[in-house]
Amino acid sequence: MLISVGTGRIVVPIKPLGVALKFPRIKFFLACHMVFYTLVRPPSQILRAISAQFRFKSTQRATIKGALFGGLVENWGEYRFYTKTKNQFLQPTYFSFLGLVNIQKFGYPIPTEYDGVVWREKIWSRLVRITDREVLKDPHHFEGPDNLCRDGCRVRICDYGSQQTQTLITKFGERMYKEIVL
Repeated sequence: MLISVGTGRIVVPIKPLGVALKFPRIKFFLACHMVFYTLVRPPSQILRAISAQFRFKSTQRATIKGALFGGLVENWGEYRFYTKTKNQFLQPTYFSFLGLVNIQKFGYPIPTEYDGVVWREKIWSRLVRITDREVLKDPHHFEGPDNLCRDGCRVRICDYGSQQTQTLITKFGERMYKEIVL
């Protein structure tokens, strides 16, 4: 069992049960650090700095909200997106306890070299072609094999909590699922 620590979440695969548990990373000390540096500004800048922290989306990591709630929001968004769309390209998320823990179907990692063909030639180039290069707008989720998995001979995405990723999947997900076969 190899625990993965991502930017906003921790994934614990439980292979015998066929599931992976996803927990949000709550970065309390980073949030405290941000609060401290917000409050040590000159008094005339404090109010502007505080309002700037809460103006951004809660998934943006460089904010107090992002440090505390980013992974939780991604977990909940991932579950809601799957239950709403049931897109075939999505690795199924069976359950979410308010974003505190997600239960997702276990998927086997995609090796960087598959059947002697490098990852970029086998999968990445197809993603770029299928999406007419729109996949380049979301390189974190698509450019490397870490956020994708194998389900039989099919490729699925197992990290789809961000709005940008969901937009691409809504537009191209069915086609990605059908055209990328290992």
